[in-house]
Amino acid sequence: MKIRNMLRGILLLLLMVSGLSIFLSCKGPNSTPTLYTVTFDAQGGSAVTPLEVEHGKTVTQPDNPARDEFTFGGWYKESACTTPWNFATDTVTTNITLYAKWTPVVPTTELFTITYSANPAAGGSISAKSTDGTSLTSGKKIEKGTVLVFTAVPNTGYDISGWTGDATPEPDNKTAKLTVTKNSTVTVNFALKKYTVTFDAQGGSAVASLEVEHGKTVTQPDNPEKTPFAFGGWYKEKECTTPWNFATDTVTTATTLYAQWKITIQFDVS
Repeated sequence: MKIRNMLRGILLLLLMVSGLSIFLSCKGPNSTPTLYTVTFDAQGGSAVTPLEVEHGKTVTQPDNPARDEFTFGGWYKESACTTPWNFATDTVTTNITLYAKWTPVVPTTELFTITYSANPAAGGSISAKSTDGTSLTSGKKIEKGTVLVFTAVPNTGYDISGWTGDATPEPDNKTAKLTVTKNSTVTVNFALKKYTVTFDAQGGSAVASLEVEHGKTVTQPDNPEKTPFAFGGWYKEKECTTPWNFATDTVTTATTLYAQWKITIQFDVS
């Protein structure tokens, strides 16, 4: 009885080994693996070739697609780009489509430094505004393409003599414009006004007129002559009431000075 059971066990073991051999031969190295298609939807970017991937394997990451004015942000499992695909760990078990994520490129704003000044500072002031009315302080940065208007205001006794730098003067010479394309400087130049000082010799020899800057004294000319009178100095009025002081009186407008004449009395001593 024991022998019979032993033989029966040996027979059952042989059957199991035989079945395992048949199973292994069916799954041997010559079997065909299951392949799935991985499609890449570039969502507006350049085309990416699909890949065939074996069941359970990872996907070889393709070269990034390109799209003008967008930055590529990776491949995602949904078209809404919610869940990123991990090429190192995610495996393929069916046909799948991966979706490209894009981020719009924000244009880079170019900024340039604008410096402006008055020369000399005592001559007046200068200010700047963009065409939308926004004031600009000297030395600040401003966006490329902005149009600036510079306005000069001379102080008393000064005129605007001209503009130097990158701005273009307007016909009135009181303002200048600049379209910002680079770091720029703008200078308004002031000069003292000049006035004509005329000498009315009131019958005496002629005296040449002078050009004198605002606030400056007058260089005293040579005395005129008038026979038989003696020269008595230069005065502010024709009636010769107020004398002109060449050391302290200054010119602030066109001025005429008047010669005073005194009668010379001669005695006959013969």
